[in-house]
Amino acid sequence: RHALAADQLDVFYQPIVRLSDRGVAGFEALLRWQHPVKGLVSPADFIAHSEETGLIVELGRFALEKAAADLAHWQRYFPLKPPLFVSVNFSRRQVKDAGFEALLKTVLSGSGIAPGTMSLEITESAIAADPRMPELMARIRAAGAGLSIDDFGTGASTLSELRNLPVDTVK
Repeated sequence: RHALAADQLDVFYQPIVRLSDRGVAGFEALLRWQHPVKGLVSPADFIAHSEETGLIVELGRFALEKAAADLAHWQRYFPLKPPLFVSVNFSRRQVKDAGFEALLKTVLSGSGIAPGTMSLEITESAIAADPRMPELMARIRAAGAGLSIDDFGTGASTLSELRNLPVDTVK
């Protein structure tokens, strides 16, 4: 909580490259903590704790809003066809937050990003843990966000289950 309040968190971006022309197609947003003493703290050292305590909802809001603002800036200054996109991870706990869908709609409509250029990533295990997830994923898609399954193959899902999920990408 202190790191968020003290502006020690930032979003780093990993490029996603098109194989056809080796151009940058978009970015994956990655949350990082710049600790004043320890330096750059790996997400592995704070995300699980944030998930357990519920702080992940605030961290996710921060990452989503920051990624949308940065993407709007890039799209304005680099007007490519197709436009750059950004992919943001979200967690099972965020999905259960009552304000998540409203936040997503607000970010998508108010950020100035091109339609369809923000994608949300959720892990295979988060999808498998909640039988209501396909319905929620459909509402997220209807709001205008893309969807990716992250860490596919690390759980018990099968390829045949993918046709029942409204996803664009499997990682």
